Amino acid sequence: MASICVVHLVRAKNGIQPLRRFLETYGRNRGGVDHDFLIIFKGFPGRKEPAAFEQQLADHAHRSIFVGDFGYHVTSYLEVARALEYPYVCFLNSYSLILDMTVPFTLQLAYGWIKLSLLKNVIAVIVRVPSLIWLTNHYGAIGATCVWMLLNGGYFLIEIPIMHRRLLKPEMWRWYFQEIGKPLLIILGIIVCSHVLMPSVASPTFLLTWIVLTVLIAAVLANLAMPFTREWF
Repeated sequence: MASICVVHLVRAKNGIQPLRRFLETYGRNRGGVDHDFLIIFKGFPGRKEPAAFEQQLADHAHRSIFVGDFGYHVTSYLEVARALEYPYVCFLNSYSLILDMTVPFTLQLAYGWIKLSLLKNVIAVIVRVPSLIWLTNHYGAIGATCVWMLLNGGYFLIEIPIMHRRLLKPEMWRWYFQEIGKPLLIILGIIVCSHVLMPSVASPTFLLTWIVLTVLIAAVLANLAMPFTREWF
C-alpha cells in the first residue's frame, strides 16, 4: 500500500461528465509519486459501479467506497477518512480538474517538501501587500493588476525552476514549451495579425465585434494546440 491516497468523489446526480473530465486531467497529471486511487460513489443505488462509470475507470487501478447522498462533500470525506489508514490523503470533489498550476504545490506536499511553498508565500505577502497599496494609490486599477501579474510571473519564472531542480527534472522544459509556449505563440500571432489587419477607421460596433472575434479565434486555436483541450472540440 502506498503512503498517499488520492480520493475523488463521484456523485450520481452530477452524471458521468465530471468524472470523464477529471480522469482526462488525472491521466495527464499523476503527480510523479506513487499513490493509491480511491473513488467515493455518492448516492448510487445498489452499491455497485454503473456500467458507464466502470468503463470510464477501466484504465485506472482504483478502489471504490459507496456512501449515501446526504450532507455536503465534507461529510462524505469525514466518513471515508475514518476508514482509511493512509498518512497522506488528498480529497478532490466532483468537479475537480488536476491542472498544471496546482500540480507543483501538490507535488511538493507529496514529497514532504513544504519549505519552498512556505518561503514563497512569506516573501509574496511581504512584497505584495505594500506594493499593492502603493501602486493602487498611485495608478489605480492598472497598478493593482500589475502587482498580480508580477506575483504570478514570479511563480512561473522562479518557483517552477527551483522545484524542478529537485523534482521531475526532465519535465520542466516540456511544460514550458508544450503546455505554455505553444498556445502563447498562437495567441500572440493571432493578436498581431488582428492588429495589422484591423481597419484604422471604423465604427465602435465594428471594432468591438472585431475584438471579440479575435479573442474567440485565439482561444479556439490555442485550445486546439493542446492535446487535452483538443478533445473538447
